[in-house]
Amino acid sequence: MPTKAKEQIVETATSRTVLTGFEVFQFKDGTVHNDDSDPLVDDLYYYVNSPDVWSAHADADAHYRQFGWHENRNPNAFFNTKLYLSIYHDVVASGLSPTQHYDKIGWIENRLFSLDFDARQYLALNPDVAAAHIDPLAHFLSHGAAEGRPPVVPAPNGFDYVYYLQHNPDVLAAGVDPLQHFQTFGWKEGRNPNAFFDTAGEDLDSIDVMSTEAKYIANSDGIVLLLDPLQMSQVRDRLKDSVTLPPKFTEPIDIVGKTIELIQRFKGLSGRRTKIDIPLAVTFSKVDEILRLFDPGSPLKEASNHDGYFDVTDAEIVSENIKAHLQKWEDGNLDRACEKHFRNYSYFGISALGASPDASGRLEMGPAPFRVVDPILWILHRQGIIPGKRSRQR
Repeated sequence: MPTKAKEQIVETATSRTVLTGFEVFQFKDGTVHNDDSDPLVDDLYYYVNSPDVWSAHADADAHYRQFGWHENRNPNAFFNTKLYLSIYHDVVASGLSPTQHYDKIGWIENRLFSLDFDARQYLALNPDVAAAHIDPLAHFLSHGAAEGRPPVVPAPNGFDYVYYLQHNPDVLAAGVDPLQHFQTFGWKEGRNPNAFFDTAGEDLDSIDVMSTEAKYIANSDGIVLLLDPLQMSQVRDRLKDSVTLPPKFTEPIDIVGKTIELIQRFKGLSGRRTKIDIPLAVTFSKVDEILRLFDPGSPLKEASNHDGYFDVTDAEIVSENIKAHLQKWEDGNLDRACEKHFRNYSYFGISALGASPDASGRLEMGPAPFRVVDPILWILHRQGIIPGKRSRQR
């Protein structure tokens, strides 16, 4: 008879089996005792995925502690040994196996060990477990799974280890620190640090990279230049205590400068005073993150309304409002560059999500895009494709 209810997850290359309420499994060639010394080593899982250990009649817990983790074997269906070791290099020096380290230290420091289990959120959703001050994974394996408590998938703010490794299996296979890889190589290769940050838009600090990725913009009929306001030093300083800032990359003024250089090179305008005749929509993304820096009456705090026409008045007011703030944030350098080199340009503020994700990376009300069509409609209006109309100022 089992001493307590416990769910066992057995995964193979072709199947996934969930067994509940068993502690002792009797087979013709051996017996598996799950309720033993190490709660993070699921003996049945370990034997199924390590048949050589079963054939040797070795104890699963002892084998993992002595050999298994060195061979990147996983002790259960949720703990990824290779992931844990690739992120936290101090584990080896501690003299503990990864599971021992996590059970004693890792969970207290909220260390990541899985692509399928979020310990921090598990504790938040289960205050009784948090109050008991016990290892959340150990609790889940011993009690939580059988009680129907879900393992929530991690998606922390800032650099998302789970997202990065899920979308870059070569990094996981290499066993390197994901954050270090992103900071050294990943962002240059256009890899994103999380689901909400588009590295491709930040990868413009090299004119050679821009020439490779955007060589056709010089012959376009309109340009929407998407800039991240959270890359501006003054904006970061003002918001550092209230907003989770993304990694620092290139200042928007530098991206604008290299865009100008790229177009001038392709059009043969370098060294000449001729202005570029391509309409430029200078568009600041993530405007929901910076609205607190605008006055209460800012037009950016209201949605646009293009009812059968492009609202020229609204676009002009928004552009002037952003222009005034650029003067505060970076002494108007960006605007002077645009005015000097472009015949027609305008500023826009948009938000793809409409709000910032919460601490778990989720949007409470779901995505609510804000003003995202404005720059496209402006270009279409400049090209005479859609009509424009002046509205009464709000």
